Amino acid sequence: MMDLGKIAESAFGTFTGAAIVIASMWIREYFYKRKAAQIWYEQYYIAEGIDRLVSHVRMIDVQMSTLIPTSEVAALYRTQDPHRGVVRLPRNDAHETYPLEALVRLETLLNDDQITAMITISHVESDDMKKIPAGLRSITLMSSTLEDIRTLYFHLKTIRAELLKVKVKRKSDIRNIHKRKGIKQSLNKLSKFNDEWVAKTVERDELIS
Repeated sequence: MMDLGKIAESAFGTFTGAAIVIASMWIREYFYKRKAAQIWYEQYYIAEGIDRLVSHVRMIDVQMSTLIPTSEVAALYRTQDPHRGVVRLPRNDAHETYPLEALVRLETLLNDDQITAMITISHVESDDMKKIPAGLRSITLMSSTLEDIRTLYFHLKTIRAELLKVKVKRKSDIRNIHKRKGIKQSLNKLSKFNDEWVAKTVERDELIS
């Protein structure tokens, strides 16, 4: 007759071994899903979202910066000679396209459309400069616009830093990202700057008209 104790011991060992294997598989699957969710978040909202916008604004900054020394030379010689320095903004086809997809992603993630509004303003400012001959560009206006664009760049970098702090376990976690303290503070500061920029633009347009 078989020893019941040995049978029970063998069964227990088999059960324990199976449980460990199953638990290990579950743990691996759990961490794989968490890692996959984090990779998806960073790719979709960081690399193809906020990074795209930061890069876009930085390119506008570089374009505008290139024009300022040219304006100074043109003003000094009181000429519109197209051969004196840069006449047109340097092109970069990768950044010329309006980053609509990235903007929509950030609007959805942050439940806020301020970034879209401000990048639109920066585009308008940049396009206005393109239409003005080199000898007629206002150095004061260009310097002021460049300062605003660099401030926008700073705010985007701040938001990016906050987004990099986010750790997601599943895709649905992104629904509450806009409620994070750091994100809300960054958006409030951006909102204040947005109001100041719009007010300054309106005042300038009224003076010109």
